[in-house]
Amino acid sequence: MARSRKTGRYQKRSATRRRSKYKNAFNLKNGIVSFITMNEMLKMTMGTDIQTFFLERWDGRSTSASDNSWEITLAELLNFGDLQNYGMSSSYTIPMAIKHNLRANGFGGIATILGTQVAAKMLGKAGLYRNFNKIVRQAGLGNLVKA
Repeated sequence: MARSRKTGRYQKRSATRRRSKYKNAFNLKNGIVSFITMNEMLKMTMGTDIQTFFLERWDGRSTSASDNSWEITLAELLNFGDLQNYGMSSSYTIPMAIKHNLRANGFGGIATILGTQVAAKMLGKAGLYRNFNKIVRQAGLGNLVKA
């Protein structure tokens, strides 16, 4: 401990903070885990994947990915493309489709989300992210990407 010049008393020194040089880099691990989680949530509730949910049915036509009454896209929710009854059969509704999708895909989706979280933790404990970050920094991309 060092004495204060002003009071002459001993003062406890605070530890210096470490600041990461790579604070603004894109966190690849969080991006991948978030993408998988969002994709599974859309499969569980809307019955489609991310690409189909955001990109299909804007012109009113359907493709093989979105031509099912149980699959709901963003364009159908916003009622674009001159769709009647959200592109569903007249006897179905949005809550019925979500309920059906949760029954069909709920267990598998929850298992995938939990498995992704566990795998991300285990890969971190195994040192994969540390090794990845070392390689990225050696390649000169440390300011862009980190895990």
